[in-house]
Amino acid sequence: MRSGQPSALASDALQLADSLGLDRFAVVGHDWGARAAYVCACLAPERVEKCVALSIGWGNVAVDQALSIGQTQSFWYQWVLGLPRGEALVGQEKIAFTRHIWTIWNPGWTVSETEFRATAQSFENDDWPDIVLHYYRSRWGLAAMDPSCADMEARLAADPTIHVPTLVLHGGGDPCVLQETSEGKEDLFTAYYRRALLPGVGHFPQRQSPTAVTDEIVPFLVR
Repeated sequence: MRSGQPSALASDALQLADSLGLDRFAVVGHDWGARAAYVCACLAPERVEKCVALSIGWGNVAVDQALSIGQTQSFWYQWVLGLPRGEALVGQEKIAFTRHIWTIWNPGWTVSETEFRATAQSFENDDWPDIVLHYYRSRWGLAAMDPSCADMEARLAADPTIHVPTLVLHGGGDPCVLQETSEGKEDLFTAYYRRALLPGVGHFPQRQSPTAVTDEIVPFLVR
């Protein structure tokens, strides 16, 4: 199964760490990577020393989760991807579609064409469309969940608390995942927890403001 579930992505990360012989490590992730980082930290606290998540808050995983009208509008692309029209977009117009959403997610700043093209090479992977569709469709109950991740999903549902130090960075001008979605999550963390908003920054903080992101992450990791 070509799974896009965060639990499947986290499983990949943990297996990569196994292959590299890493017993303890920090995780840093953005968007999909942030969800994978949270899952790693939640399910493998004996291995994850610290967790850094960019642009995504923890705990927004329920199919029936409450969404504000503003966030519902901002997730328009996720609703489209639940339709045959969305399947055609990621299958036939993936470059134009991705370039468009990357542009509108970063008002006042643009990912350079060189940087975009370098990243867009990965979209040519034959598995990319299926994994993208499964990520969003399974999130909203529009596709079957990955059976190989059933145990991980059950553990997450039973106790989503994260017990490792966690830093969350969220762009103050992010029009894709609104700042409200990462607010008020303190009760889901038992160790050190900090959420920082980066003023005027869109959905890609690490690209738009690498210095500000580095100035937050490095002290946190070495503290």
